[in-house]
Parts: sequence; C-alpha cells; structure tokens
Amino acid sequence: MHELGHNLGLRHGGNSNTNYKPNFLSVMNYSFQMQGLTIDGVGGNFDYSRFTLPDLDENNLDESMGLNGGPVIDNYGTRYHCWVGEQRVVAANGPINWNCNLNNMEIGVQTDINKDENQTILSSYNDWENLVFMGGAIGQLGAAPVLPMLTMSDELTQEESAQLASDYQVAVMGYSHIAVQPGSTIFHSVTIANLGINTDTYTITLNSSLGWADIGHIPNTLTLAAGISTTIPITVNVPLTAVSGMEDRVTLATVSQGNPLVEDTTAIVTSVIHQLFLPMVTKNSQFQ
Repeated sequence: MHELGHNLGLRHGGNSNTNYKPNFLSVMNYSFQMQGLTIDGVGGNFDYSRFTLPDLDENNLDESMGLNGGPVIDNYGTRYHCWVGEQRVVAANGPINWNCNLNNMEIGVQTDINKDENQTILSSYNDWENLVFMGGAIGQLGAAPVLPMLTMSDELTQEESAQLASDYQVAVMGYSHIAVQPGSTIFHSVTIANLGINTDTYTITLNSSLGWADIGHIPNTLTLAAGISTTIPITVNVPLTAVSGMEDRVTLATVSQGNPLVEDTTAIVTSVIHQLFLPMVTKNSQFQ
C-alpha cells in the first residue's frame, strides 16, 4: 500500500519527502508504514491520511495541545522521537511530552521530533484528496514519467521498522557482571517496563545456569499498565565449594502476550575468583 501510494503521487511526508512527522497520519509515513496506524488503542490500521492537521513548529511546541486536530483524531495515536533518539507512542489529541522530560505541559518547547536533525515547521497533508491516477514507475510519483530501466528505491527496511515504537513494547533492564568470592551472597534487581500504550501481560522465563540464583519467587506472568514498571529482586548464593572460573548466568526474558514479536532479555553474570594473598614484604626481605 505504501509503494502504491508513491505510484499515486504521494511522498513520505504527503507532498514532501520530510519523514516521521507526528501530524501526518498515513501509511506513507515511515512511523506507520509497517506498524500501521493506532486507532482506538489498536495498531495495524493501514490507511492514507484523511485530514490535514495543524503545523508543528519544532522551535515552538505546545505540549498541552498534542496534535490539536480536534474530534476527528480523538481516537488516533501517533509516534514521535524524543531529543534523546527514543521513539514514543501516544494519544494524538492529548498532551504530548515532546522533549521527554518530567513535564508534559510546557510551551515554547524546542526539539527535533521527527529525527531529521533539523528543527523546522512540520506540515500535515490529506492524501486521499490529492491522489494522482496518471500512472508512473513503481515506487515513484505519478504523472506519466519516461519509465527508467531501473527504479531506485530508498524505503524503510524491516530492521528500521523493528526499531520503531510499538503499541506493545517492553524493556528489561538490569544487566550486570560481577566477580565474587566463594560463599558470597549477591543481591541483584531487574526492572521490567511497559513502554507501549496498552496494558500488557508478559510471559517471564528465568534461568540460572548453575542454579545459584533464588528464582522460585519469580512469577511466570506479569501484567503492567502502559508506562508502568516493576522491579524484581534476584538473590545469587555462591557456594563455598565454587572454584575460580565458575560462572552462573541468570537470564530473564519477557515476551508480550499482546504481540509475541515484542520481547526483551537481560542477563546477570556472577563469576568466581579466589583472592590472592601476597606475602608481607619487610625491609630485610631479599628477592632474586
């Protein structure tokens, strides 16, 4: 549908090549090409833009207004990039924390929300009112060009799409690698965060390669509301009989039940070393 849109005269920004515009709700936008539009909290809706929304001035954003599109987009979601490079999914008409700090009601915000490393005015576009039915090369604009022998393609890849924010998204944080003595007890923590826009239940798989970790209290599933995180404590007991070089690897994997393609994993590695005691050297000691 995206490539057909090019054939019908549409670009990645509607009437321009500016991509990732939060106020351009169209399958032509890379943010929605493979993920689809979010409507009524459900992703995977593939459509061309049906309305023109107000401009977004990246040098003067009002976080309290969202996209300011009125009732027509009340049930839509959108995607945007934070200045730190992260992409988020939010309700299109509610307040939007454009600079991703702790305050979502600021005005005069200056930030790059479509990750093109420029701060400009981002315009919207109504695709359906501007379709061109005059033909053209596949993936190119319409209006009867001389067809090339080879059509150049600069399109979104599966790898790039996988990096975009999703209606269902999870992050597992807590990787560590520590070297300890035999007989040590180590206390770790792993944080699981729901970064999507829907409440989700995650299937948790936990494994301790040498069985040193106390994992019996870890639940098999965990339900988190959108934007909520929880911390899970993990205790690792290194036996006195452990020898130098032994390594216990605790892996914690989460898989979304809302979208099984959404998953994340972290690891806690505990290595054993034996402390070396060096002889005390006095002023009368001699070494050869």
